Order: sequence, then C-alpha cells, then structure tokens
Amino acid sequence: MKKNGKAEPLDLHVLIEKEGRLYSALCLELDVASQGRTIDEAQKNIVEAVELYLQSVYADGDKKEFIPRPAPIEEWLKYLKAWEDRPVVVTKRGKPVAVLLSIDDDDELERLILAHSPKFQAILNAGKQQIRETGGIRHEDFWQEVEAES
Repeated sequence: MKKNGKAEPLDLHVLIEKEGRLYSALCLELDVASQGRTIDEAQKNIVEAVELYLQSVYADGDKKEFIPRPAPIEEWLKYLKAWEDRPVVVTKRGKPVAVLLSIDDDDELERLILAHSPKFQAILNAGKQQIRETGGIRHEDFWQEVEAES
C-alpha cells in the first residue's frame, strides 16, 4: 500500500449490476465482490471489501501474486458493454493514457483515425495556409483541374 512512504495509487473499476433485490459489485482488477440493497450501499460495501482484501494481501506479503488479480473476461466485457455509448478513459497511475470509443461503422472509424493523424492534419494545415496566402482558386477552376487530371 505504501512505496517510499507514499500510498500507491490504484486505478480500479467496479461493475455494479442489479441481481434480484440486491445490487452486486465487482472490482474488476482484483476480482473482489460485494453487494448491497441499493447502489450506494453496494459502492460502500465494495470499497470496504477492496480495502480488506488489500490489507490482507499486503500483510501476507503476497502483492506480486494477488495485485492485480483480474476478474474473468466475461465481467470485463459486461463493463465495457455498459459503457458502449460513452467513452472509457484508460488511466495509468491516475493519468489518462487512452480512450476507448464505440464506433458504428467503417466511415466513423476512418473519420476518427484521420482526425488524430498528424500526417493528415499537416496536409490540411498546409492547404489552409496556401489558401490564406493565395486566396485559393475559384470553384469552377478547381473542377476543371480535377477533370483534366482524370
């Protein structure tokens, strides 16, 4: 729990699902579960369960063997499914390092890739700069050049 006198940050994700009259809570990185009658109670109980688990692991000196101890892939897939319409921010030591996004089709994927492509952005910026400097060309002249190159 401590490294060089400081607490080590852990990025933990919890899947909470309604199961009958209760809410189950599962910490995906540690495969620790709890439950509660309400979502708030399930959240409170999973925090307590994780704290007890970590205290036990650190007290026994089993950190390398039991942190992380991921939940089964099926549970991770449920978690991602719950977030499919919203971005999922992936963090490392509390800092964002990636974003998982749901896409609907190949066109959306292409737009996303191009929007974040430094090479494509450089081409667009060079074109914008050229238009600012020269005023660009007339619409009709553009299409004449396109047809001439075809």
